[in-house]
Amino acid sequence: MNFKHPRILELGCGDAFVVSQSANQWEFDYLGIDQSKHAINLAKASLSASCPNAKVDFIEGEMLHEVSTLDAEFDIIIAGYCIHHLSSVHKQKAFSKIVKLLSTGGVFIFYDIEMKASESVEEYNKRATQFYEKHWINLSRDKVVRINAHATQCDIPESEVFYRMLFNNAGFKQLEKVFSDENELYALYLAKLSPFRS
Repeated sequence: MNFKHPRILELGCGDAFVVSQSANQWEFDYLGIDQSKHAINLAKASLSASCPNAKVDFIEGEMLHEVSTLDAEFDIIIAGYCIHHLSSVHKQKAFSKIVKLLSTGGVFIFYDIEMKASESVEEYNKRATQFYEKHWINLSRDKVVRINAHATQCDIPESEVFYRMLFNNAGFKQLEKVFSDENELYALYLAKLSPFRS
């Protein structure tokens, strides 16, 4: 990605950890959207400390609604661990709105939970919560219980086939699945409106 002064949109930005760690040498314009005021305050502090050359702004609000109100183009759009709370229909709406905000030559970075093709949502969530129980040993028992309850009640994972359908239906012309963890719990995709150059 060779952008001289990229315009970055991050959906469900949380504390903006990914951008603060990966773009700290860049000059860029950044817009983060999150419905948590606390998360936005964390993101402001993080970007201020790590990205002094960035022009930063935030919108506090529900992601799908706020994306619908934007009238701008972005070179990089990031959606990380924020789409899985949406229903399948609303995921499709989100992708169709995201594609309209992407500049020519821009890239959509998408990473989220992903279930196996053979799994149901319930089977994925059971497998994921068992993984958290076994491996997240540095968290207190209470936190793990709350995380598992949230995952079981709120998370709606999709399969690779479904995600590829979303990208295709939204109008993305090029798609790369660049990472999937060894436990097959989540995946990372890069998508563009035009083909990637080698």
